[in-house]
Amino acid sequence: MAILVLSRSALDRPMCACAPVIKACASLACRSALLDGEIVVEDTNGVSDFDSLPSAIRHEPHRLVFYAFDLLHLDSQDLRQRELLDRRARLSETITPAFAIRYSEHFEGEGPAFFVAAVKHGLEGIVSKRAASR
Repeated sequence: MAILVLSRSALDRPMCACAPVIKACASLACRSALLDGEIVVEDTNGVSDFDSLPSAIRHEPHRLVFYAFDLLHLDSQDLRQRELLDRRARLSETITPAFAIRYSEHFEGEGPAFFVAAVKHGLEGIVSKRAASR
């Protein structure tokens, strides 16, 4: 399986910088997949620490964690026209829990209230998508 890691600006990341994440992706229960997610580094409380990410990429790649929150393609099937909750169900079946790759849990409800709660707990933000979105 070929693995490509892209940054937010679609720049290819050096493979060695994300080696633990790449190794975890290679163990996914599929032949091919296109995942949407985010690589983070967590502090000692398990909270993502965006400011520490560049240093961890260079000096402590073992601390990197990929949180997957969407599955766009699976084994040559384009899933983008399926509802988000269906794609996420397939995503949870595809990911084998490991330190370097994790299924990002979802919560249903009011996005703005959830964001306020996330900020109160020291989180940097949330990913918000409509459950029925395609």
